Amino acid sequence: MKMLNVLLIASIVAMIACGKDKNEPSKKSNRDIMSSHSWRITAFTVNPPMNKNGVLVSDFLAIQQVCSQDDLFIFPTDSTYTELAGATKCNPTDPDTLHTSPCILSKDEKQVTIEDYPNPLLIKSIDDKKMIWEGNFSKNAIDYTVTYTYESK
Repeated sequence: MKMLNVLLIASIVAMIACGKDKNEPSKKSNRDIMSSHSWRITAFTVNPPMNKNGVLVSDFLAIQQVCSQDDLFIFPTDSTYTELAGATKCNPTDPDTLHTSPCILSKDEKQVTIEDYPNPLLIKSIDDKKMIWEGNFSKNAIDYTVTYTYESK
């Protein structure tokens, strides 16, 4: 009888443990999420606002050329990123690939280091639809925080 109770308890524990695995969605890594989509910047802010030609600007996406606002960013798993011209090219003769640069994801997948940017960018949030990166830099003795919001396409 004691053996039967042990087997019954072991069976119940096994069923509960297996049931949890089926009900909990598997979490994709940040690398997998980044590399499985093309991304478009939907917000690009700098705080405090920066002086651009005598005007204080915080919303840098608003001052980008319209033709570059639909560019796509690809983050393959080979530690690079590529900027592709969107449907609205600034010049019809522009190449489809506008820029490629190293893009290193930290081992814990919480920071991105891009060759063209002075400091690592923190991945504030990421899922299959949106990712938000934040970074800091200094210019003329002023510390700035930049935030990039990307949406998957």
